[in-house]
Amino acid sequence: MLIAGTFMAIPASLIAALSPSIDVLFLARILGGLAAGMSFPTTLAIITALWSGPARIKSIALWSALGGAIGALGPMIAGFLLLHFEWGSVFLITIPLALVALLMALKYIPAHVNETTEDVDNLGGFLSLIFVGSLIMAINFAPVSTVGNLVIGFSALAALTGIAFIIRQRRTKTPLYDLHIAGRRTFWVAACAGIIVFGSLMGAMFIGQQFLQNVQAIRPCMQESPYFPLPFSWCLLLHYPPGSSSPMAPGQL
Repeated sequence: MLIAGTFMAIPASLIAALSPSIDVLFLARILGGLAAGMSFPTTLAIITALWSGPARIKSIALWSALGGAIGALGPMIAGFLLLHFEWGSVFLITIPLALVALLMALKYIPAHVNETTEDVDNLGGFLSLIFVGSLIMAINFAPVSTVGNLVIGFSALAALTGIAFIIRQRRTKTPLYDLHIAGRRTFWVAACAGIIVFGSLMGAMFIGQQFLQNVQAIRPCMQESPYFPLPFSWCLLLHYPPGSSSPMAPGQL
């Protein structure tokens, strides 16, 4: 999945950069989204398979910091390219990164790591896919006043598939997610903290970008600069023991 998704990102970016119409660009971005969905979650799964204990905590912290750094640096590079080149150039920066990642994955990542013989809950995966997809579509179309019935339909589909997913996970022998974990208080403390922190962070970044570019008339390449130091704070996790709640207190402040 990692190799296939990384490889798929190359033609997806190239088609998006050279797309002659909005329809081709739309299809190319869908292909790019599929590529990201295949590769990005797999990287975290590989980390959990290769390491355990403190080494896993440090690996996940480094994974988060690098992902956040790229997320902050990407718009800055794209803004610089838009000032000097055509709009399609912003998609071309993905190609060399994907090539390097593809070569490194082929050379360093083993093909089989701690695999089990248990069956995969494909039905549960399909239900979760429909649940998340329909929920996202309902949220996206909610502000549009002319598609109220569509929002209701997506919301109903999300509710039904969400309930079906929970029932499936309770009955199957090999669930995708152990619902007993959700019964722990520590789970909900960490989950609520994550929702508050990342929800406010993403909202501030989205609104801040619009404000800096449209109101303050700041160049696109500089509008991400206030957020660039954030990933470095995540590296603090490298210095805390597993299970420590110490990084949470200053993060909430």
